Amino acid sequence: MRVPVFLTTAFIAVIGLTAPAVPASATGTLALHGTITGKWHVDPNTTADAGVRYLLFRGYGQTSLGVTGARGEGSSLGNIRVANCRLDLRVTTTTPQGEVSVAITSLDEFPGGASCKAYNFRWRATKTTGAYAGLTGSGTGSFGMRNPTYAGGDGTFKVYFH
Repeated sequence: MRVPVFLTTAFIAVIGLTAPAVPASATGTLALHGTITGKWHVDPNTTADAGVRYLLFRGYGQTSLGVTGARGEGSSLGNIRVANCRLDLRVTTTTPQGEVSVAITSLDEFPGGASCKAYNFRWRATKTTGAYAGLTGSGTGSFGMRNPTYAGGDGTFKVYFH
């Protein structure tokens, strides 16, 4: 049985409209570019020796993965000689639905006691779920935090993935 070409083309077009969105990279490598902004506050249970722990929440932005949310945590450097600043971030999307856990490490080392509120970084995906399950990825970016405008308030953060 021969199927007319226009019916075959129409069928393929309909499949393309109803198929779920595919993540930015279907080849096994995750591409992450764009900006996420949100809020942060100090975890009240931190100790000065270990460094101040920052809780990041209500992150929202547009990235190569689409509309993106984020939450995570980082800290200042405690009583150590020198180290890289670190940030653990969980990036989520709804279309397609999935989550990417990202380990962020500063490109430069900082002296003990550094606030780790602004730096350039290298990131790598540590866990991927949903639409991103099994994908790997890494890249660079920049991170910055602004202090709260009043005592006890929330500050703002911005993560830019290059």
